[in-house]
Formats: sequence, structure tokens, C-alpha cells
Amino acid sequence: MIGVVLSGGHSHRMGQDKGLLIHEGRTWCERAVSLLFNFCDSVLVSVREDQPGYSTLPGIASEARCRIVIDKKVRGPARAIAEIHKLHPTEELLVMACDMPLVTVSTVEAIVQARRAEPEMDVYLYETDGHLQPLCSLYAPDGLALLANAVERGKLSFKEILPELGLHRILVPGSPEFVPINSPDDLRLL
Repeated sequence: MIGVVLSGGHSHRMGQDKGLLIHEGRTWCERAVSLLFNFCDSVLVSVREDQPGYSTLPGIASEARCRIVIDKKVRGPARAIAEIHKLHPTEELLVMACDMPLVTVSTVEAIVQARRAEPEMDVYLYETDGHLQPLCSLYAPDGLALLANAVERGKLSFKEILPELGLHRILVPGSPEFVPINSPDDLRLL
């Protein structure tokens, strides 16, 4: 299983790169990388070509098991996941967006355990108050192939893609871990 941190968003509403924001002494990206290392031997950080600074972050630069992957197509998280799947077509991908600084080890552990208990599904993810959380999830290789196929057909929204996949949903009502942190005003939630 390979960990994937998605840090390639434009962060328009935040006004600055969310992956480089600091929380509890680390950048959001470094925190996500560290969290995924609890479950994965290697972690890939997906960024855009015009995002400087990631390769010099201490939690990435000093970690031989972590690599930066440049997303040259920059068409959203589904495409970034599909592109990484092309590089590692037989691997499970444990995916986490960098802008989920409240997600805990036990939250990710539940996803990994769900995969072990019910290995025939395509995606293992949380559902909070009717909203699926595809950016904190585990994708099986077969599910990734279906996702990549949907992206190739022009589907870039998870609302379009997820109905085509077998989902294992972990239901949690009103979890603060998945409250979006998209703007400076949202930072008060931390």
C-alpha cells in the first residue's frame, strides 16, 4: 500500500497554499505524510509544477521513503489519483488530502481495517451526514482502474465517479475531522 498526499490544489479561497500552512508545528502536508507513514512504507506527495517549497520541507526532504510527484495536468484530485495509479497499477493507494488536519491515526486505521475485513470492495471511505469523503480513503487496484477509466472518459468529479465503484462506507455523523478548512475564517475550527 502506497500513501498519497494530495497537495496540488490552487487554494483560491484560502489565499495561500494550504499544504504549507502550519498546525501544531508542522505544515499540513508534513502532518499528512507522517500520518500515512503509520500504514505505508512509502508516501507520494502530489503537487503542481508551480508549487515551490515542498521538496525542502523537513518532513519530506529528510524522508527517503517520501517522493514528490508533479501533477502536470492539474485537473483535480480524481485525475491526480488516476495518474498515480498509472505509475503503480498493482498497488492500493491510501489517499489523504493535505487540508484535513483534524484526521487522526484511528480514523485512517478504520479505513485500513475495513479493507482487510471486506477486501472485495473498490473504495473504503467515510460518509458524514450524507457526504462521501473520497479524499480520506483507501482505493483498491481494481477500483483505481475504474476511477482511471472514468477520468479518461472525462469524468473529473467524484460525484460522477463514485457511483461506478463498489463502496465500503464507514458512517460517522457530524465528524469534525471532515469539516472543510478552505478559507482563513475556517482556521478558527482548528
